[in-house]
Amino acid sequence: MSIIIRRPETGIVLFCKGADNISFERLASGHRTLTVAYRVLDKSFYESWAKKYQEASTAINERSSKIDACADEIEKDPILLGATVIENKLKESVPECIEQLRGDKLETAINIGFVTQLLTKDMRFWIVKGSKKETVEKQLDNIYASLITVDSSALAYLLDDEKARLKILELSDHFYSVICCCVSPLQKALVVDLVRRGKDLQHQPWAANVVVGISRQEGVQAAMASDYNIAQFRYLKKLLLVHGHWDYMRTTDQSVCDSYCLKYPSIYSLGIKRMRYSKKLFTIYFLDGIWQSLIVYFTFYFIYSMSTNVTASQGLDAGSIEFSTSVALTVIITANLFVCFNTYYWNWIVWAILISEIVIIFSYVLKSPIYGIGQQLIGEGTFWFGMALAILLAFLPRYVITFVKQWWYPDDLDIFRQIRKSDKIARKEKLKKSKNNITDRS
Repeated sequence: MSIIIRRPETGIVLFCKGADNISFERLASGHRTLTVAYRVLDKSFYESWAKKYQEASTAINERSSKIDACADEIEKDPILLGATVIENKLKESVPECIEQLRGDKLETAINIGFVTQLLTKDMRFWIVKGSKKETVEKQLDNIYASLITVDSSALAYLLDDEKARLKILELSDHFYSVICCCVSPLQKALVVDLVRRGKDLQHQPWAANVVVGISRQEGVQAAMASDYNIAQFRYLKKLLLVHGHWDYMRTTDQSVCDSYCLKYPSIYSLGIKRMRYSKKLFTIYFLDGIWQSLIVYFTFYFIYSMSTNVTASQGLDAGSIEFSTSVALTVIITANLFVCFNTYYWNWIVWAILISEIVIIFSYVLKSPIYGIGQQLIGEGTFWFGMALAILLAFLPRYVITFVKQWWYPDDLDIFRQIRKSDKIARKEKLKKSKNNITDRS
């Protein structure tokens, strides 16, 4: 039922009254509706319930399910007090940086999905809702589109049943977007865990490694419990795409500068897909380290055991002291060059550290308590030949594999680093042409 009145301040206004399921559907989009209700509790009932809740909140096993059961027990038969409507207004630059955002109800989640450009009108939508197993399973069997929206009651079933988890994972491979709305913090963690583990459901649960909190006017409780705290949602873009990628690469972080990380966000997927750090790659690096050690050792072993031209400082044949010192020096130089091989960002600090380490180690050998060992090695051509040969053979497999990988099987980082290199050359040529034009005019 509706009534139209004319008010001096605001003109003609429509007021509506009706059932909640009808009124809520006709509310303006982009708003979140909340209801307020109350219930008068008997003292004896409250004291009994409080005791159960205390036991549930301190339970070691199945704590969250016991707390939910206590909440269901007390949140029954409340009296409706009223309703509120809040506009879901996004802050500056949120649509550009957000990839997944949930709403506090089904309609809000879909509306925010459109506002954040996660959803488009040309998509076909499927909504999964309901708390009964048969109802949810039937809805999942009929899905084959580009968007799926799941409410909290349906999600509770999907997360509890192993077959349902496998089915939602299989379906998600065919979707552009999956939105979960009205979910609890525990359900958020379970969804993250489900996506990260994939179909390996027997693996140890992970949940999230890093929690990012946003300071808001409503309070700072979530921000205080987080690992990182940001003032506005739009700062999440740089935190993830720039610092997230740099932290993942670890070694001299800036594989590409921040502008390219923001321009090509797919670089961030290297960490998600574990393309640079994994058990398989760790095994390869381990075997590569063994290879380098064997090469350095046996290179000088054959030189000192087969050559008759290598002599000690006293004029005798070189022995274990010259051999071990040569191997140690070469290993240290190889380790420093290995770091250089994996360094993406070169500046004067990197050069200074590299040169300083080499100078320090050679200075130490020259001033070694073993008299004359430093001068004897440095003045011996066989030592320099052995070092160069050992370093060449030690790095040869890694160089060949890296060359083949970057040239024929590049990942996103390899491609965008090449783009950055081409852009840098183009900028230099443009600057050179502009200088030449200025010179010609003068």
